Amino acid sequence: MRAERTREFCFEAHVPEPLGRVFALHEDPEHLVLLHRQGTAVRMLHHDGHVRVGAETWIEFNLGGLVPVVMGFWHIVYDPPRRFGERMIHGPFACFVHIHEFEVAGEGTTVRDRLQVAVPWQYGGDWALRWLMGPLLSRVFVRRGRALRQFAVGGGFKQRGGQ
Repeated sequence: MRAERTREFCFEAHVPEPLGRVFALHEDPEHLVLLHRQGTAVRMLHHDGHVRVGAETWIEFNLGGLVPVVMGFWHIVYDPPRRFGERMIHGPFACFVHIHEFEVAGEGTTVRDRLQVAVPWQYGGDWALRWLMGPLLSRVFVRRGRALRQFAVGGGFKQRGGQ
């Protein structure tokens, strides 16, 4: 059996809202769909209502508008309001760990998404990660950051009663 190479990615977005409000939005798994309205269609299949250690979240995303892909995540880190994270337990990756970090930045918050990702050799391994999945992840997280900023500018945090 071949060992897959794990690559690390880091994406940042600045949000003009206080850390507590931004963390609270991310803390509710139902809001994942909200952050992916632009671009890759994401459908919530199941979640345990929170992102605390041991909870599960299951989503379906549509790859290229053609192929539905189901991914299940087990939450492994919960340190409010600074970070939380999950590890993929079902899906197309050999490894997918996602740590969300939140940091005060001036009058707003920096949201940092750190990923460790590997693609199984039978799906193209490192080549697929470098040339297909890496660019796809970049597009997804750039759109996600844009959606988060637009949500803030549109008053979405205040509508949800964030603190």
